[in-house]
Amino acid sequence: LTQDDECILSNKHTTCPVGDSTSRSTQFQAPDFFLQLTPDNLKAIYNITLPSGEATYLYAVEGLRQSDDQDVSTPCTLRQRTRWINVPCSGDAATVPAAIASIFERLLHWDSGTNPFIKDIWNGIPCPSGYEDYVDFEIETRGGVCWKNVHPDHWDVLDFTEWVENHPGNILNRRPIAEFAEADEAFLQYPSWHDMPRWHSNKQPSAGGRLYDWVHFFDLPTGVRTHAVAKHFGFTPDAIAYTNASATLVCGSRGEVANDPVRGGSQGRGAFDAYIRGFPRSDTDEIIRQKRTVWTQIALNANDQLRQRVAWALSQILVVSPDGVDHGNLVTEDFVHYYDIFVQNAFGNYFDILKEVAHSPLMAEMLTFLQSRSTARIYQNTGRVEYADEVRTNYYTRCSRFLVL
Repeated sequence: LTQDDECILSNKHTTCPVGDSTSRSTQFQAPDFFLQLTPDNLKAIYNITLPSGEATYLYAVEGLRQSDDQDVSTPCTLRQRTRWINVPCSGDAATVPAAIASIFERLLHWDSGTNPFIKDIWNGIPCPSGYEDYVDFEIETRGGVCWKNVHPDHWDVLDFTEWVENHPGNILNRRPIAEFAEADEAFLQYPSWHDMPRWHSNKQPSAGGRLYDWVHFFDLPTGVRTHAVAKHFGFTPDAIAYTNASATLVCGSRGEVANDPVRGGSQGRGAFDAYIRGFPRSDTDEIIRQKRTVWTQIALNANDQLRQRVAWALSQILVVSPDGVDHGNLVTEDFVHYYDIFVQNAFGNYFDILKEVAHSPLMAEMLTFLQSRSTARIYQNTGRVEYADEVRTNYYTRCSRFLVL
């Protein structure tokens, strides 16, 4: 650590949990914020995101026909998924052949799914001959609970946000896909006059689950994971409580300022996003672009252009490559903090630059003196011979050439 005033010892319950970073129990720990995909919550997400000008359109799909869909499996197809929804018993179950009813009554009764309204089951029991195309039938299970077979995508909750703008039926100021949400609907009805291949060609990405599923907040589409949505559903920092959190050293970057809570987090909303394995909140491509975007905006538009040019020259001498660091392409703050060493010291002392570079975690990992076990003068040593040789043979020589030029 080179800047003591950048670090504090925090006892807040929102501080990172204590543990080995290689341990799965702590490495993948994140706030357990789950949202149920109910019709009311889908409508709430639209209403919350609408004022920002970036409305998110999540719909549960209805009206899909499996009777004329050649691309889906029927219940009697072995080892394939079929979908069933809970329905009031209509008496139609009594018309189902006994052999078929026996197979699916057992499968549905013993299914352990937690969604009270939807079951996805895989059939491993051969049906009698002649029922390969048998669909849309009702089964009554023990206790008088009835389930109806439906299209495998029925009640999937999908993100139609891009399709709202790209739908070929858009004319003038009319956007047919947006009209469902504008009419306070959470369901999108697939038109009966559209053939089923059209559905498969234009199926939109999943919003994380089926209707009434509980979905982790980090698994929702990027457009949903905004500050306003999180606040509405109570997903706030005060709601985080790591059971094993204790006094933890928390260090920010030099000159770091708080995120703008009005704009929310992640790229394009007032802050860059952090890469968290197991809990992605932004697309990988967006995370990779973050440090390039930050550098480009500052280097080209800052008022102190001479400082920026000197910093660029220094960065070409004291090089750290994303390829030499674990998950280097996905790390943003470490790299922009490293580059700030050259911006801050552009008109200063080269020894100060070398000292800060020597204490950089990126340089430690790239030139292998991370977790060095030096015993003599440990606070004065900069690491193993690889880094020392690099300073002596390259960093000093390159700088001398740069100054001569």
